[in-house]
Amino acid sequence: MADDNEIIEQLKSTLDVKPKRMKVKTLIKKFGFVRRTEENMLRLTELFRDHEILVNPTIMKLGDTWRLDLEDWIYLSLDTPQPQLPESTAEMQVIEWDGNQWLDLENLADKQLRTEKEVEMKFIIPLLFKLGFNETDRYDDMAINAATGSKPTVLHIDFALFNSELESLKNQVLLTVEAKRENRLTTQKEIIQARNQAKSYALWTGCSFCLITDGNIIEVFSLPRTHLEKETILFNCSRIELASKFSELYKIISKSVLTQFYTSQFGTVEEIT
Repeated sequence: MADDNEIIEQLKSTLDVKPKRMKVKTLIKKFGFVRRTEENMLRLTELFRDHEILVNPTIMKLGDTWRLDLEDWIYLSLDTPQPQLPESTAEMQVIEWDGNQWLDLENLADKQLRTEKEVEMKFIIPLLFKLGFNETDRYDDMAINAATGSKPTVLHIDFALFNSELESLKNQVLLTVEAKRENRLTTQKEIIQARNQAKSYALWTGCSFCLITDGNIIEVFSLPRTHLEKETILFNCSRIELASKFSELYKIISKSVLTQFYTSQFGTVEEIT
């Protein structure tokens, strides 16, 4: 009987040309599990990472419930050096916002953000709204069981963003957000620590894009999920620059752009049985 590594290598050999899809129940059966548990899904997530295979959407439980049914599809592909955003975003139109919107970019520099909660409520949530994410798309303080080496841990993600309107993106995290208190991203050490915290979410959520902010500094990066040390900074600006640079940010992590990116990963592909 083949062991887990042999099964993974057999799967990987089928991905040389293009991605493949399989049902969750097929994945469980292929590895000899009697039923789906958080422990065996964690084990498989680590195995796929070790063999540089991406699984979208994540097979992990997000929060308290399994969002993926056993009949749902997952998509397997070889990891790439860096996620590539759709070329069409360069010409896309940014949604215009009038002055009555919750977050007034022109007057943003004057806001007081004294605690991490105020950064979340007064800055991040309105910013996500401007980027096209509605309340249903947003999962606040999302818990996910994970592991650091051989040690189990529970991660709490400040904000995980979805496209709640598309069944094809069920359980697919489009973007994770790591919030810090104001002025907690002022040194390179603090920025690296925040990046590393955000990176720790990528493997378990199946998400390739992260935003970190303390309300003064806004940074967005992407990363290959099997090589978390190789992030690429896509956007960085201060709060006072955001009004002039919002169009650039929108074309990187708006709901519409990230929806295009992830749906492009889930084209009509051959099934693994």
